Amino acid sequence: MASSADDSSKDIIKGVICASFDETSVATARAWLPSDLSRALLEKIPELVYKTWSSNPDLQKRLAVLPIPGMTMRALAWFIAPKNQEQDGGAVQGALILLFDETNDAIFYRYIKQFEDLFGKHAAAISTLLETAADETALLEEVSAFSGELGWILDLLKTQELSPDAFPEDVELESQMPMKCKVVVLGDPAVGKTSIVVQFTEKAFKKSYLPTIGFNISEKSISHDGIPVKFMIWDVAGIAKFQQMRKNFYAGAMAVIFVFDLTSKVSLADIKGWYEDVQASIGNTFTGALLGNKCDLVDQVVISPEEASAVASELNLPYFQTSALTGENVDAVFHHFAQDFISQS
Repeated sequence: MASSADDSSKDIIKGVICASFDETSVATARAWLPSDLSRALLEKIPELVYKTWSSNPDLQKRLAVLPIPGMTMRALAWFIAPKNQEQDGGAVQGALILLFDETNDAIFYRYIKQFEDLFGKHAAAISTLLETAADETALLEEVSAFSGELGWILDLLKTQELSPDAFPEDVELESQMPMKCKVVVLGDPAVGKTSIVVQFTEKAFKKSYLPTIGFNISEKSISHDGIPVKFMIWDVAGIAKFQQMRKNFYAGAMAVIFVFDLTSKVSLADIKGWYEDVQASIGNTFTGALLGNKCDLVDQVVISPEEASAVASELNLPYFQTSALTGENVDAVFHHFAQDFISQS
């Protein structure tokens, strides 16, 4: 990666690609870093990004997080529109694409707003280069500048978050010997599990990753009725690895959060399977909660409160409508667990 990014940001940034799209729907990688990105990746990623835009043209001028099928990476893409977009019928010229390991999901969900201006600035510069038929050398210079600035921002955010003064409340609560609770977060891919964890903990860098298992573990201490409770929150880092190691994931869990997407009926239907999987591993030794996430997407919600409540009632779970984006009801879920643990102690 760019020389201005230190080892920390280099570990997070797996690649940057500038891709162009032509009128025949051909997506081509024009410039990229590092220089040794595989040819297979350089062919697969631009095509995937173009297909995503083709089916979701409203994604222009905002960042989109895209899973990469069959890989443990994700793409953060900004679609580049021509300056005379009205004449071009809403077409896109290309995309500026960042590749990162899926274990770093939390960083990009937590700080996505901080990255939008950076992507927008360099996408505008790339748009000009594409319109003037600039060569690959000029495009690579812009990609390098983008990569360097991105690395600097990541390092700054990490330094700020890990500063001893960043979360003084956590330090104070830790000194009071809090009750400890392992919480696992379950649900289909893309329902917002990681976003919920990030919204609650407010920490994207301060987590532990167990690479041989495939899980992210975040921590946060809260005070409930004056009693400190420390949550250790286990989040899946890659569904394939989870299928192999889920018994390790469930072991010792005191609470389970089942998350579905209010804009996806399939994700609600799958909740029963997740619940049964937990029961098969640890029986009925846990307290749980059902979360209908993305309630902020009002126009896209397809699941009524009655439908969700019926599933919650069948599984004997409390139901919360949440928004990982706005934070609605996220804290309430953990305070519900805290109350339950305190009453049982």
